Amino acid sequence: MRRLMNMADIPTGAEVLRVPVFGNCLEGAAIFDGDSVGIALDHFPRPPKYGLWGVEREDFCLCQRLDKPGPLLLKRYDGRVFGQDHAGTRYRKGPDQQPEDVSFPVEVLGVVIALWDKSGTPVWHRPPESFPESPEPGGEIPFHNVSPVKEPHLLEQATAQDKT
Repeated sequence: MRRLMNMADIPTGAEVLRVPVFGNCLEGAAIFDGDSVGIALDHFPRPPKYGLWGVEREDFCLCQRLDKPGPLLLKRYDGRVFGQDHAGTRYRKGPDQQPEDVSFPVEVLGVVIALWDKSGTPVWHRPPESFPESPEPGGEIPFHNVSPVKEPHLLEQATAQDKT
């Protein structure tokens, strides 16, 4: 039986950690169940870069959910929502359904810098120095087809009419 990793499993003073991958939520990024990743605990993911066709650059991170604490997770770093880091994944509920993006608030513990396949063969590696040593400003997740509320009293009026 495989055991999921918790905060207590991170060695004190460690800068780089090799972590096994459990599950299939990163298969779209060619990170598969049974692979392992290298985590730089002293560096952070870069804000995602969005282009005309969606995300042009994405980093992956070791994180812990803030809304449902539990085991540590390997997820795609999505950026920030209202100043809070978010990470998530894209998955399909069934073969005939559209993929869904799922994102949730997290504490980012480090950035993925290397990938080894199930047999231990290196797949890719990026130097830790190519990632920031502290979270970078920016990276706010863009909300498409959503109009920002510029005047707080408009929000109060809208919710009063909805009786919510």
